[in-house]
Amino acid sequence: MLDVCRRGGRETDPASVESIRVAGCAPLIFYFYSYGSQQSVPESIAVAKKLYWYAATNIDGPFDAEESLAAVLRSWGLR
Repeated sequence: MLDVCRRGGRETDPASVESIRVAGCAPLIFYFYSYGSQQSVPESIAVAKKLYWYAATNIDGPFDAEESLAAVLRSWGLR
């Protein structure tokens, strides 16, 4: 899943590549943040934050990756 977050899949158009990368990063962020919050593991929360900012600043496409990622995470209950 980290590879999909980093590179995307076989898609070729920019919107699809961006979407698949966001879809690859979001579950990782959700997992690390949820685990860190529930188990009081600040290192896990730090990993989630680093992944979030990596995705927000390194995923390029026709949409705002940070906005898309934040919307997905909010829909899953993260603030």
